[in-house]
Amino acid sequence: MDSNFHIPEVMIIGAGRSGTTSLYHYLKTHPGICFSRHKELLYFSNSDLYARGTSYLESFFDHCTPGQVTVSSDTYLLPSKDAPPRMHAHNSKMKIIALLRDPVKRAVSSFQYALNNGYQDSSLTLEKHFSVEKDLILGQDILRVNNLGHFYSGLYHRHLSEWNKYFPRDQMLVLNSEIFFREPETVMRKVYDYIGVEKNHILPSYETHNSSAKSRSRKLQQFLANRNHPARQWLRDCVPQKLKDFIFQSGIVELLKHANRSGSMPAQKTDLTKEEKELFHSYYQEDQRLLHEHYGITHF
Repeated sequence: MDSNFHIPEVMIIGAGRSGTTSLYHYLKTHPGICFSRHKELLYFSNSDLYARGTSYLESFFDHCTPGQVTVSSDTYLLPSKDAPPRMHAHNSKMKIIALLRDPVKRAVSSFQYALNNGYQDSSLTLEKHFSVEKDLILGQDILRVNNLGHFYSGLYHRHLSEWNKYFPRDQMLVLNSEIFFREPETVMRKVYDYIGVEKNHILPSYETHNSSAKSRSRKLQQFLANRNHPARQWLRDCVPQKLKDFIFQSGIVELLKHANRSGSMPAQKTDLTKEEKELFHSYYQEDQRLLHEHYGITHF
């Protein structure tokens, strides 16, 4: 293998709650693309997994065939400060894809998702959470930032600027989720062309993935999704590494997550007051201006 070739060649860095699961489903159907065995590999964003080395990362691509472009995703990556230098050290030529949704809509969706899955303090309204979010995530690991940084994660220009310190602009494809939802075929042709595969691949029937449905059991969902859950930490200390690798590689955790949501009632939507809309939009005003100026993403 070429010494300059490193897996993966393309990484979707987020944003979470912005259509990345639909993007994943489209990408994995393309014969010229080999997606990692799991949709999200937390290797670069998670220090424990990163410490296991590149052989661990590349084991999730052992089903790929020569000539396919290797792709993966991790929606924890966008706001991560540790991930950009790690990814650059691994593969300085890696192509980066960011899919960005209206940050206020994304924050509402993230808040509702966290509430339904037991990450969010249910005694806090969205506006109250907004007022204390900085204290909740300050100095915390990327898992907590992802689960509770509903507004912080939407400061797209701030986060992309960190990535540009390591990856030049021509290695980053920044997309508007609103256009993706409205014109998936057009956007996917752009994505395929950027990745370097046949761009006229016919998409499967469009459907919405990863909706904010309520979990049947919040406690089970917390256990399955939170690597820092006390029971998960206990298991990590007690279960042999080979068995842990087998469980993760089998995908059973993702299947259990899906089953815990399957058939559940749709999540209750959070409606914003006029005052909340003005407050939240003002929070993003300058970041959105810079995003448009530097990345060409028009106002959502």
